[in-house]
Parts: sequence; C-alpha cells; structure tokens
Amino acid sequence: MSKKQMIGGVLGIVACLAIAMMAPPADLVVAEGMDPQKLKDTFGKDIVFWGGGVDTQRVLPFGTPEEVREQVLQRLEIFSKDGGYICGTIHNIQANTPIENIIAMVDAIKEFNGDK
Repeated sequence: MSKKQMIGGVLGIVACLAIAMMAPPADLVVAEGMDPQKLKDTFGKDIVFWGGGVDTQRVLPFGTPEEVREQVLQRLEIFSKDGGYICGTIHNIQANTPIENIIAMVDAIKEFNGDK
C-alpha cells in the first residue's frame, strides 16, 4: 500500500468520525433539511449512531407521553435497522421534563425490544 493510498483511506475514516462527532442524530434530525431515514441510508453502513432517540429540546420536555412514545419508536425503527444504533438521548434531559415523558421514553424502548 502506498503512502497516498493509506492517507486516502484514513481521510475517509476521519471524515465519517467528524460527521458523527460534530452532528449527532438528535441535532441532525432537528436541523432543517436533515431526515433520520436519509441519515441512516447515507451513513448507516459506516458509523454507529449514538443517541437521538428523542428530541430533548421539544418532544421530551414539552410533548405528551404518546408523542414521546411515537418518536422513540420511529427513531428506533429507522436507526436500529441492520444494527449500528445505541438508543438514548444525545443531550441531558432538561429540567422540568415531565417524569411521565421520561417513563414513556423508557417504555417505548422496552416495547420496541419486545419487553412489556
């Protein structure tokens, strides 16, 4: 392997890591033009998605437990397909988030995994 080939291979890996570190799923899917399915389709074979299981800025603190459940199940369906996903929040859970919404998030994960 030449030095040029090695540098080219390393740059591809670094680019994928930089994308994953600069823009985790929770931030990406709230940003304009970013779509969870598009992220998974584009990067899912190259990186592991960590977090982004629920929007911690809008849905978790201000949504209903049913809205939390629906978003968590949707994100799990998209990001966990073919592996490469660690479900959770990417940011801290905001103060004053209703405990019912936190429970709804955990229950949705259990539901997705077949635990009742």
